[in-house]
Amino acid sequence: MKTTIVVAVVAIVAIAAVGVILVAPNAFSQHASTSTTTQQCLQKAYVNGKLYCFTVERPIANASQALIASSQVMYVMTYPQLNSQCSGNLTTCKVQMLPSGYMPQCDPCVQEAPFVYHDHILSGLPASGYNGTWAIVVVAYSPPFSSQAGFKPINSSQAIAAGESAGDFARINPNGPNPYEIHTKTVLEFSVYPAS
Repeated sequence: MKTTIVVAVVAIVAIAAVGVILVAPNAFSQHASTSTTTQQCLQKAYVNGKLYCFTVERPIANASQALIASSQVMYVMTYPQLNSQCSGNLTTCKVQMLPSGYMPQCDPCVQEAPFVYHDHILSGLPASGYNGTWAIVVVAYSPPFSSQAGFKPINSSQAIAAGESAGDFARINPNGPNPYEIHTKTVLEFSVYPAS
């Protein structure tokens, strides 16, 4: 089990180094023109403890540093112990439940491999309206933490730093400025709307 988690983390680092698109190209154009009030909630994200829906309009791989710096942050909170169960063969991915009974927001999202099982946390809502840009940062829960019977997912960006200090996350970027986070080169343009 430990070896497969290490392999999954290495895959995360390799993909993040060149940039990653976290939504399949066909998935974001499918509902982009629909009004946000009638839109189906295909993707979910936590914002300050509340649940929102979002629809990706455009991924930007290898985004410029200026665009990354001007974007808000989307944290992809991944579950290595679940990802490792089907990373070798994505056709074997199936709905998973953690011992606590929690099921990730992406459960599974095979088009987003190797992050098949994960949650999204937005650092905030768009300054005006519902549309904005978000730079992708990957964080991986520590399997001993997320496998606890009383596990509850982090649901705000403010709680991430405390979780990093408490050891709730895996060290997926040991040589980086923050060993718990991988800042990718991908930015997503999308609209956010309240979950009904």
